Amino acid sequence: MSIYFARECLRSTSELVVISKNSMESQATTVARERTTKQQDCFKFEYRPTDSGMTTESSRASMDEDARSPIRKVRITPGKSETNELAQGCFEDLWKHMGGNLTLEETRRYYDLMACHFDEEMADQQYNGPQIILEKLTDLGVTKEARILDIGCGTGLLGKAMSNEGFAWIDGIDMSEEMLRQAEKKAVYTKTTLLAIEPATDLTPLGDVQYDAICMLSSFQPGHVSPLALDGLIALLKPGGRVIWVRSSSIPAKHMTGPFQKEEWEKIKNDLAAKGLKAEDEGTVERFNRDKPGVFGIFTKYK
Repeated sequence: MSIYFARECLRSTSELVVISKNSMESQATTVARERTTKQQDCFKFEYRPTDSGMTTESSRASMDEDARSPIRKVRITPGKSETNELAQGCFEDLWKHMGGNLTLEETRRYYDLMACHFDEEMADQQYNGPQIILEKLTDLGVTKEARILDIGCGTGLLGKAMSNEGFAWIDGIDMSEEMLRQAEKKAVYTKTTLLAIEPATDLTPLGDVQYDAICMLSSFQPGHVSPLALDGLIALLKPGGRVIWVRSSSIPAKHMTGPFQKEEWEKIKNDLAAKGLKAEDEGTVERFNRDKPGVFGIFTKYK
């Protein structure tokens, strides 16, 4: 079942991945190699459920990456692909098939595949997330001299927006090498680190620096950064430092499970407060993307 569609640009013809395995593969490869470099190619992404309707961890383990993942790309004839339905909706559709069990590896794979045209798709979706984060930073009195950590920085959309507003010290972290590659092209980050933030993640690669603010734009959600990982971020904050997260409110409630479930989330916030990271505010924001709202949260370090 096809879940969403996208265009992927090719950095060079040598990076072309021919998906078709039929008798036309050789001809398609020959034609593609005759194209000029940095051309656009069209792919659709398909979800491939198992017989039970959901790919299991055991079945994934015995396959190579392309076969193991429920996400694969299949060539579409240029000009004949369906309308792109990407951005926030893509994970909602994938969750519908996987029951909310989207893994970090599957998230990383999706972003690796989509990195080259991610910015374009976000523009199509009228993505307003970076502006919302900037407004929160301003409201909190975070100065332009502040040290900012952008967790889940992706292609650097937030970093670029902050840099344009005069923020000079911005570090970026992302789990996707391809997304990080796009972010580095923007030349707005003081430092970038390839890292997935999990509850047990070793944060020593970030060094001894402490931050005035940690921002998580569309990264504090299932399949990305878990609430259980917030504990490890406390040491990265200066006293008085802030954690700001913003995400779409369109994620189906039935998939906000585990630590994202309301009761569990309240317990986690109480535990964090006891350790010096207190939840200060939480609510909704308008126009997260197009006319859809988003949700946000703000924490302050007191110890």
